[in-house]
Amino acid sequence: MLSKTEVEGLLDYDPMTGVFRWKRRMSSRAKAGSVAGTIDRDGYVVIRINGRGYKAHRLVRLLATGSWPPDQVDHINRVRSDNRAVNLRDATHLENSVNTDFSHAIGRSGVRNVTWYSQYGLWKASFMHKGKKVFVGYFEKVPQAALAVAKARRALV
Repeated sequence: MLSKTEVEGLLDYDPMTGVFRWKRRMSSRAKAGSVAGTIDRDGYVVIRINGRGYKAHRLVRLLATGSWPPDQVDHINRVRSDNRAVNLRDATHLENSVNTDFSHAIGRSGVRNVTWYSQYGLWKASFMHKGKKVFVGYFEKVPQAALAVAKARRALV
């Protein structure tokens, strides 16, 4: 793993823009002063150093604290390529997963926590509570499942 000193010797970081720039020529494409890194398929900026890819948001936390983040680094505004210092914070997996866009979790039903269960040909209702999955039941219609999830959540409060 790289140290803070090694990163400082290779890269300049602008905390206002979140952009890293090479301090010296690293290759034919990575010239001194050019922007370091590329955006990967998940939307994160990755900077290759000594043949290994480092996610820029983790490098920012290394520079800020002097050590690698113990767990995950959360992009507060959910923009994975926005590596401004004010947009990053150390987080656990649970904290990071709470700060997410749930559009991917809505899926076919159009309702969060209700998914199609093809094996039974019914809508499955379940949700997470205090890190554990709570199964509510199977339903013929989405509104029934959504109502059951809402009732079950209220009962747990």
